[in-house]
Amino acid sequence: MNRAAVLTFLGSLAIAACSLGLDESKIATALENEAGSDFADPPSTVDGADASVPGRDGSLPDAGECHSDQDCKAPAACLTGRCDTASHTCFYDVCKQAAACKRMQCVGQTQCGNLADVRFESGTFPVKNALACGGDPTRCVAAVYPFLFVGVRSDSTSGMAAYSLADPNPDPTSFLQIPVTGVEFFPDWVIASGRRIYAIESPVKVNGDMPPSKARIAWIDVPRNPFAPLVAQTSLVTLSDVTRTDWVFPAPGDSVFLVASDDATHYPTAIAQLLTEPVTLASAHNNGSVGRPIAASGDRLVTYSFDNGHTFGLETAAGTTSSAFAGKSGALGIAAGGGESVFPVRTNGQTSLPGSIAIGPNGALAWGVSVTDGFSFSCCDTCCVRGCFICNCRTCAISPTHYARVSRILPNGNGAVSAFDTDVQANVETYPQSPASTARDVMGPMAFLNADNLLVAVKSAGDENKTHVRVVTFYPKQPPDAGADAGPETSVSQAITLPCPIERVALVTANGFGYALAIDSPANTSATVHIIAPSCVP
Repeated sequence: MNRAAVLTFLGSLAIAACSLGLDESKIATALENEAGSDFADPPSTVDGADASVPGRDGSLPDAGECHSDQDCKAPAACLTGRCDTASHTCFYDVCKQAAACKRMQCVGQTQCGNLADVRFESGTFPVKNALACGGDPTRCVAAVYPFLFVGVRSDSTSGMAAYSLADPNPDPTSFLQIPVTGVEFFPDWVIASGRRIYAIESPVKVNGDMPPSKARIAWIDVPRNPFAPLVAQTSLVTLSDVTRTDWVFPAPGDSVFLVASDDATHYPTAIAQLLTEPVTLASAHNNGSVGRPIAASGDRLVTYSFDNGHTFGLETAAGTTSSAFAGKSGALGIAAGGGESVFPVRTNGQTSLPGSIAIGPNGALAWGVSVTDGFSFSCCDTCCVRGCFICNCRTCAISPTHYARVSRILPNGNGAVSAFDTDVQANVETYPQSPASTARDVMGPMAFLNADNLLVAVKSAGDENKTHVRVVTFYPKQPPDAGADAGPETSVSQAITLPCPIERVALVTANGFGYALAIDSPANTSATVHIIAPSCVP
């Protein structure tokens, strides 16, 4: 069957693939056979699509362009219509309460009940499969309200699992995942762009080590009805001149950038959009870019390099033949004192970014790093004993302080290269003299809740095998002459503790809530999602 599908690719891709863990020759054969399936018996229908429940088939009343909440008529008793006045689009909340930090459950999908408080750490639910994406949680989870999506490896079901975000206090013993049909492969990336979810497969070679290659890309335009079934469409894509894929970033128009790790050809980039299969994709280069792409800000790629300091650049019109390098910032520091060291230390800063990066909903960027700063000296003079002829014993100790530190380095997607700065910073966690591993790398993933609030995961100062998650708030920047009248520039919340190291954690956000996906064990057989309600911090 010829499926509606994927992409306009402009850019030249050369990209480092994550192993599928499958026989490539067999996959190539399956790909040739109309995209194939990695599963013996893929589901053909969505379980639980009970047409007797209003809106359960995914239908919503056509309210047209909304201007107020009254324009959004709910299709089910548990739903309350809400108009997003920015997009003039209706959204539907489940059992919405007027009081903050209060929620009710939708009982039987027909009535609201069980009033309960919402806590800062409001609940958990299990993911009962191993993660796909090579076991990297940061590449395998995305959220678009009212659903959370996780790439999973399962013998007989879809390669993507979905979970309702309607109840912030779920009962983990009865929490069930929502079937997703149409993702009949194990994805290597799961990413949200606007209201579209993509599941993307690493390209599979079909001609030895030479192009072309083939890959499957599935997507879901996420319904606003939390009771709707989730059905993905998949396209088989031929990549005419590349054999690998490295990085995927959200792009304008609910599309995605696919970027190749090839410094010699200026990191060729493609834009994935919806077309009709069959699709053959060619590519061009990012003209003149300097540094490794690390994120996207609007229609621009953000690059990082180390040039006598940490520098960031912008690639405009990325993924098109009009792409151009717009220059780079001056060297940016992220320490308040003179003893700064940023870890991990890079001798080749062209290839990696120290720390973590987060993309905000308005194109803002935050940078989080592990730093050593604020050296202190402990010195004393000691006379040995009374009458001692030597009275110049001197001992000095250098006591560095280690921090997990974040800065909002770009305020929005319209800022020029000159807008990059690290003037406003927050210490998320402070570490005493500590093992070398803590000094080198304490930053975990980050995710914007909105333009001014950032969810940050860091290594626990008390236990390197645990993770602390905190909310960092950025306040309006103070004028230089504010003096004593200046208010705070940042604040940092108390921590939620996750029982695993930062390497097994990912963070995403939706509808004002945060979701921490934590792999339960190094074996990657299951995971737990922790629900975080930032507005309910005690």
